[in-house]
Amino acid sequence: MLFDQVSVLLVDDDADVRESAQKLLNLAGLPCLTRADAASALADLPPDWPGVIISDVCMPGMDGEALLAALRQRDEQLPVILITGHGNIPMAVRAVRAGAFEFLEKPVSPPQLIDCARRALAQRREAIANRQFHKHELDSRLLGRSAAMRQLRDKLLRLAGTDLSVLICGETGAGRHTVAEQLHRLGRSAAGPLVQLDAEVLEGGNNADQAAFWRARYWDAAQGGTLLVCHPELLPPLLQALLCNWLLEMDPHSPQQRSVRTLAISGGDLVAEVAAGRLRPDLYYALSAATVAIPPLRQRREDIPQLFRHFVQQSCRRLRKPRPEIKKLFLNQLVQADWAGNLRELRNAAEMYAIGLARLEELGRTVAVSDDERTLDQRVESYEKELIESALALFQGKVNATADYLNVPRKKLYLRMKKHNLLKEAFKQPGGAPTEEEG
Repeated sequence: MLFDQVSVLLVDDDADVRESAQKLLNLAGLPCLTRADAASALADLPPDWPGVIISDVCMPGMDGEALLAALRQRDEQLPVILITGHGNIPMAVRAVRAGAFEFLEKPVSPPQLIDCARRALAQRREAIANRQFHKHELDSRLLGRSAAMRQLRDKLLRLAGTDLSVLICGETGAGRHTVAEQLHRLGRSAAGPLVQLDAEVLEGGNNADQAAFWRARYWDAAQGGTLLVCHPELLPPLLQALLCNWLLEMDPHSPQQRSVRTLAISGGDLVAEVAAGRLRPDLYYALSAATVAIPPLRQRREDIPQLFRHFVQQSCRRLRKPRPEIKKLFLNQLVQADWAGNLRELRNAAEMYAIGLARLEELGRTVAVSDDERTLDQRVESYEKELIESALALFQGKVNATADYLNVPRKKLYLRMKKHNLLKEAFKQPGGAPTEEEG
């Protein structure tokens, strides 16, 4: 019998126990496989198996508690039921704290074993369904077929269902905020708020009530949700100390207290910041139970064509413009660029492409995207108006932003707008939803 045909894997060194329990579970509609030792069970178990483990505790070699620990390292959501004839209260408490689904003492009645296995199986099937949903969400929001992106999505998938604090590292524009948002959306705190504590735009009260203000503004506001700490090394010493205290106060086992999941974003070396005295060591360890490193775009160049097409399509949809043809030669030029601004810079290039221009800083020039065979003089009037219209639509009539985007003085832009009878008020319309993978 193959693993995809069974619901229970029973691990016990006693052959008689294995035989009788297997018959009982099979008759109850819970197809069962057995193994005589923990090592063979670990070796044979496939990833994402939608079943449950029932294991004896006292076995030669790797015992049941060690098997539980190894399985938790591999898959935290895999239910493990431990059974023993030599149990005591400390052992039971230790097993439950280690993550056992249930701790049963022999002799276990058949109805008790069947009921426990069915409850564990129902929980496992729900977990697998959630995992498949999470995988779909990550695949659709964190685009890229490169090995680096597959590894990133796999790691996020394992972290999504936990409440671990996660440190997200990467360059500006690589997608740090998007990763944080996905961990929040797919995590246990998804129903709660996502509160951002950004050291670069820190809000504060008067000196007398600064601590109380910060607690209410950030920590209390994040109860039941996620606190996203941006650039923790830049937080003032007082707020670093307060944040440590708030984290220490939190009791995840208290049913009366709502918990806060913490995520942190940094673009630097926080270990070096700790060594330099700019970041408290206890805060660093509290914020980095797990670490996620987002690769810069130049380290996954094979993803650039897919990402560029995606961004162009989003820009054209928002601007209500037909999607232009994207030639292979142009995509090859994109792949060779450095993209110091990562996804944010690529997205900007896609927006320029959607309105008729694409800036390739790596090539040191601006490339016109058009097969129009008219002379330059014939193109200028109509093309200039179209570019200004598209840029005004992109920035919803904000003249300063439009002028910066088109690299033209504001006064000159006003003159061109007057020439083409363009009023900024006509473009003040709500924009589309923000693109993912920025931050």
